[in-house]
Amino acid sequence: MGNPFSNLPQELRDVIHARAPRVAWIDITAISPNNEQATDGGYNISPLPPSMSRVSQCFRNEILDVFYGTNKFLFDLRGDKHDDYPLYWTPPTIYENWVEAMGDENAARLRSLSFLSHNFSAHATFSYEEGSPKITLKFRDTGRKAPLSTFTIVSDYSRQLAYERSEQGLRSFLAGIEQAREGASLTVEDSYKSAGRWHQSSHFYARASTWAT
Repeated sequence: MGNPFSNLPQELRDVIHARAPRVAWIDITAISPNNEQATDGGYNISPLPPSMSRVSQCFRNEILDVFYGTNKFLFDLRGDKHDDYPLYWTPPTIYENWVEAMGDENAARLRSLSFLSHNFSAHATFSYEEGSPKITLKFRDTGRKAPLSTFTIVSDYSRQLAYERSEQGLRSFLAGIEQAREGASLTVEDSYKSAGRWHQSSHFYARASTWAT
């Protein structure tokens, strides 16, 4: 008899897929230490896969294509905003747990990932051309005054120079991932290393952010 869902007309399957949670942004830091589903006004805004993806293997593949392929995931580097969370539950820890739970199969489905810091925002989109990943980066100075930095800044350093070097470093790093994964899909390791690089760039950029532009 096969899977009943697979026997449904495509029009009905599209209606079911339309029920998958899709919002403007899904904040990765909204995930809780207990991996609970986060909601806002009744809408599922959790970065975790929706429970409907566990109905069947066939349904799972299709719904995860929708969930990871159409949502925009945001990683907020500005600090843990959940006062009731443990001190160890920092944004990097949250991201690491999210990536590990995602797995390589879903990492290949991911199409949009953004990072927000006190100093810049970085938006990456992922696509595939002839079986190889293509990563497009939009890097923008937020124009916000960063918290006071504890790093020592050389006198000829500037915010603009930090911006240019941060963007250049990120683009070079992502180009390296594209080259390394030629003919293959992106993996959890790629997502984890990208976050580490962007986190590092946020600190590097903060070293000059407190200086006048």
